[in-house]
Amino acid sequence: STARFSAIKDMAESGLITKNDALSIIRPDDLKQLMLPQLQAENPPEPFCTGLSAGNGSVLGRVCLSSEAVFKAKNHPVLFCKELLPKDFKTYLHCDAVITCKGSNSSHAALIARQLMRTAVINCQDLVIDKQKKIVKCNDVVLKEKDIITVTGDGKVIKGKQSIGIPLGFN
Repeated sequence: STARFSAIKDMAESGLITKNDALSIIRPDDLKQLMLPQLQAENPPEPFCTGLSAGNGSVLGRVCLSSEAVFKAKNHPVLFCKELLPKDFKTYLHCDAVITCKGSNSSHAALIARQLMRTAVINCQDLVIDKQKKIVKCNDVVLKEKDIITVTGDGKVIKGKQSIGIPLGFN
């Protein structure tokens, strides 16, 4: 994780361990996390919904409730669906992220997200998708199709555009 890498970096910079020692204990996943966009806000707003994190990094995107909406979206579609099924694979290839109501860490959506290095939030239990009204609702908050959202690498969906970027590593 980014926190683990930061701790190793701080120990090396303070002289507690050498840079060579630091490099020897850094895992590939630590480096992978440093290359993925992360939410930059120290105090982000309350999430619209939360679920299990699958895939990678944080993304900005637009709410899409169907395959048709994904393919019509000019940029950054985020598919909201009950669950991602194998028949949805072509649609998912065009998405920046997927948000599901059902699933687990071993569900189709989670496995595909990890394989394709895409962002996914799985099993958002309070999420209600209304394709007729073209809205998604969680608790008392409503998002409309095409609304901008931020999907974080730790399983949160935040209403609106948040600042994301690549964390810093060794100088």
